[in-house]
Amino acid sequence: GRMTLSTNQGETIAIPIFTLLRDKIYVNPPEIDLGQISLEQIERQPDSLKFKTETLYVYKYRGEDFRIQVDSSPSFVAVEKTPPEGPGAMVNIPRQGPTAVFELKIVPIKDKLKPGRLEGTIRIRTNDPEFPELVIAVRAEIG
Repeated sequence: GRMTLSTNQGETIAIPIFTLLRDKIYVNPPEIDLGQISLEQIERQPDSLKFKTETLYVYKYRGEDFRIQVDSSPSFVAVEKTPPEGPGAMVNIPRQGPTAVFELKIVPIKDKLKPGRLEGTIRIRTNDPEFPELVIAVRAEIG
C-alpha cells in the first residue's frame, strides 16, 4: 500500500506502507474438512483412505524457538507433526520475513469412522504467551 501526505508547501509525499495482515501465529487452512468418506469404498480399496489425509500448517512470524504440542484431537483422526520434536522449521516467507512452520498431517483412522457426520477439534498448545492455545475444527461425513 501507499500513504500520501501533503506538506505545507504544497508538495505531495508518497510513503510505502508494508503491513502484516495476519496474526503473529496463524494456521492454514483455518479448519479441516475431510469431506465425504465412503466406508464401502474403503473396504474395497483400503488405500483410498490415504487420499483423505489433509495437511495443516501452523506459522509463527519471527518464531525462533517456537514450539507446539498437540494436546488433543478427535478420536477419528491421527495427527502427525513435522518436525516431530523441538522448534518449528524457520523459513523466509516473501513480504513477511522469517517464520517458524510446523506441518500437521490429519489422517482419518479407519477403525474409528462411523456412519454420519463426525465433528471435533484439534487443540494445540504453544509456548507463546499471547497465543497459548490454537483450536482447529475438524469434520467429515461418513457414508
